[in-house]
Amino acid sequence: MKRIMAFMCILLLTGCSGGKDLENRDFVMAVGIEEEQKGFTVYTSVAKLSNKGEDTGSEEILYEGRGGDIASALADLNTRTAGEIYMGHTKALVLDSGFSQYGQLIDCIKGNVEMGRDIVVVKSDDVKSVMESKPDDMTVSAYIYKYFEDKEKIDVDDLIDSFNYNTSINIPMASVKDEKLDFT
Repeated sequence: MKRIMAFMCILLLTGCSGGKDLENRDFVMAVGIEEEQKGFTVYTSVAKLSNKGEDTGSEEILYEGRGGDIASALADLNTRTAGEIYMGHTKALVLDSGFSQYGQLIDCIKGNVEMGRDIVVVKSDDVKSVMESKPDDMTVSAYIYKYFEDKEKIDVDDLIDSFNYNTSINIPMASVKDEKLDFT
């Protein structure tokens, strides 16, 4: 018993080895996925941190990766970011309007244990323009999440259930009109 307590004290004092330092992570706030003829383009909107390592809350940096499947597009994207991408704070998922590879997407989501299930899902004919938008001087992730806060929304949990039970869901469409983000 004394050995176990001593071991736990050492872990508490030294921290767990192999963990990622906060300054070595890129906090993904929104993900956009375009399905193309020969693969996928994945966009991530990453929180811009202050010099103190805190989320500025007002700006996100857009990164883009390409690959034959979603996982390889994410891996390509991760080579372009400053740190290791971290999906634990993701608020929005934007899929292109013709997206069909739900099985692949669900596998990626299930394989990423840090990713929440309350992420708001929308579709768009122009994923990149939605991801680049700055609606009402807010970040795209904050705007989408807040917009659906008191409205009926589709989230990742709904997406997984729909896929597993082979049911259809009506994912809201997002578009950029006159520099405003609009949903139908």
